[in-house]
Amino acid sequence: MHCLRANSAELQRAAALSEAAPAMLSRATDSRTHFESRPRLSAARPWGRRARSEARTRPLYGAERGGRQLSSRIIAARRAGIAATVATRGAYTPRMVSLATAPLDMTLEEWARLDEDEPGELVEGRLVEEEVPDLAHESVVSWLIRVLGTWLIRQGGFVFGSEAKFEVMPSRGRKPDVSVFFPGRTGLPRRGVVREPPDIMVEVVSETPRDARRDRVEKPDEYAAFGVRFYWLVDPVARTLEVFELGPDRRYVRALAAASGKVAPPGCDGLVLELDGLWSEVERLED
Repeated sequence: MHCLRANSAELQRAAALSEAAPAMLSRATDSRTHFESRPRLSAARPWGRRARSEARTRPLYGAERGGRQLSSRIIAARRAGIAATVATRGAYTPRMVSLATAPLDMTLEEWARLDEDEPGELVEGRLVEEEVPDLAHESVVSWLIRVLGTWLIRQGGFVFGSEAKFEVMPSRGRKPDVSVFFPGRTGLPRRGVVREPPDIMVEVVSETPRDARRDRVEKPDEYAAFGVRFYWLVDPVARTLEVFELGPDRRYVRALAAASGKVAPPGCDGLVLELDGLWSEVERLED
């Protein structure tokens, strides 16, 4: 009887090892694939008291998308959350988290306090991916900032780049490529989210359909509701500049469309844009 019990126990252990072997082999072969995006923890190797404390106080707001590497802050928050799961449930099932499925409930103030290397705009409390600009996009932005700054700053106005954060609607925060405040504007905060609408917001259209749709469909409605007087849309591929002016019905009407030559944008006394010079900046880049 004793021998039968021993043999039965050995058979059970062998069966358990046989069932676990495929999973163990899969984890071994996939370790490099999952190293960054799906970290593993076991109950035998907890992250410690500090990580569990951070898990209670630092929610995860963003994640990877399209294979892009996570920032150190998001990685730390994710690891803290994993540690809390291991500590409370004794097990952790790894899963992929994208920006589209990131947790909600981020406030505008929390969004404004994110580090500079944390990309994303805020849409309905969710951190959404920004466009990834190329050098053609950035050459247009830098040209506009240089020209607008030369015209405006000596008069007492402001020109800001693409990291300025605006509350365009409740639970919606945007970062236009260029924003302009005319002379005499006051009440602009030194830090944090900006709640005063600028006089001009500029978006440089990217080539992807999603980004073009965002610049041409979503943002005009948001900027109009915010009260931005002029919305500039620059397309470096089509080589066009469009200027939309806010009407009394809080809708934009196209006030200017040009592709070349010298243009005087409405509402900007004394400003002349040399569009041929702008496009020549883009042409200097190689394909």
